[in-house]
Amino acid sequence: MRREGSRRFALRLAVACSLTAAFVGRWGDCRNRVAGWFTPAEVRQFARHLTDEDAHVRGRAASALRALVSAGVPAPVLQQAVAGLVTALDDPVPEIRRTAAAALACLGQRELTRALLDPHLPEIVHRLGHPEIARRLGAARILAARGAQIAGGPAVRRSLAVLLEALPHPTVVVRREAAESLMAVALCGGLRADFPSCVPPLVRASRDKEAQVRALSMEVLQCALSASSTEDLDPVTAGRLARAATARLPDPAAGVREEALRALWSLAQAAVAEADLQRATPEVAALARNGTVEQRQLAAGLLMSVCTNTNGGPAPRPILEVLADAVTDTDPTVRLRATYAMVQTARRAPCPATARTLEPALVRATTDADSRVRYGAVWALTHVADAEPSAPKLRGLLASVEACLADEEPGVRARAVGTILAKVRNTPKWKFAELHPWACGEHPTHCCARRGVELVQ
Repeated sequence: MRREGSRRFALRLAVACSLTAAFVGRWGDCRNRVAGWFTPAEVRQFARHLTDEDAHVRGRAASALRALVSAGVPAPVLQQAVAGLVTALDDPVPEIRRTAAAALACLGQRELTRALLDPHLPEIVHRLGHPEIARRLGAARILAARGAQIAGGPAVRRSLAVLLEALPHPTVVVRREAAESLMAVALCGGLRADFPSCVPPLVRASRDKEAQVRALSMEVLQCALSASSTEDLDPVTAGRLARAATARLPDPAAGVREEALRALWSLAQAAVAEADLQRATPEVAALARNGTVEQRQLAAGLLMSVCTNTNGGPAPRPILEVLADAVTDTDPTVRLRATYAMVQTARRAPCPATARTLEPALVRATTDADSRVRYGAVWALTHVADAEPSAPKLRGLLASVEACLADEEPGVRARAVGTILAKVRNTPKWKFAELHPWACGEHPTHCCARRGVELVQ
């Protein structure tokens, strides 16, 4: 009876600890304070309950320990639990094994606790040869997470091979667990050394019939791209990644589409696979117009990066039209990214055709509610004015900019001054004002900004 009451108390305590630690993980500013609530003796009690005969008690104890690890409890306190978590890797209940593996992987990722795993590494490596794939996956997840910090030894490469080989497994749960484990490894930079060899199986997994596996595979590729340098990406690998992500843009699952956009954006920021990114423009444009808010934001950011990386030539007209439409989007982030994409387009490839396509949208953007959008619009109009050879059109454009001289935001006013001065600096009246700074009663910058439209005539 006493033992039953003790186990029930342990169950309640484990639940309370799990919820508390989950709260701490969500609200990081309380971590240091709450981490002191747990002593080594209490953690050792949780570890003892990992061998309880009741699976519910074992499961709650494993969940509590995992939450404590995630919450940042100090290494001396957690030291009492490592051996119990390693033993729980052989638990007959699959969910308990996965929870224990996740807790140990988290220990391996944290700089202050990863040394706690070192005495148990031979035992974990031995599990890589287990005949059951789920147990191999658990060991591989731990070693791969720990191995990101030990320069990719043989055990780490073997662990990655186990995870990658599990991606085409016929069981959905196994495929999902392998993708989740690879995601944890990618977040701590563990795929960087072997990234090219990881791409083919991940690309195949991005076509999985399960939406969650497709989304996780694209997310792993995106995280690995973000952690890699340009030197790590050969043109063949970059092109293959771009084509795989483009193929997922029409995916029926919104999460897959968003991860594909993030992967393409990472490629665009690395300035690789530019030809493949250009070919993805129609699908990106469709999401920029009709996607969710998140997708429109990502698509606008991707177009901004594509415009930034254009090698001297004008952006394709479909991109310009999408950007012009995006300036009127209901989301300020979409409008801001579209405006700055126009800045890059007008700056890198100033030509009359580009100027005339962008000008109406930019003039509308000078009255946007967001001062950042107004600033970007005036900045883009500076470059549009440089490309506009028609004096009447130029006078109308500068008249729109002149209204921004009274903007409530100082940065917008300063950019408007610069836009006008870019066109009046070489006029006779400007030259006279430079030689006789106070002849017109004020400094030439203020004088010419105020009377810029007149000086252009």
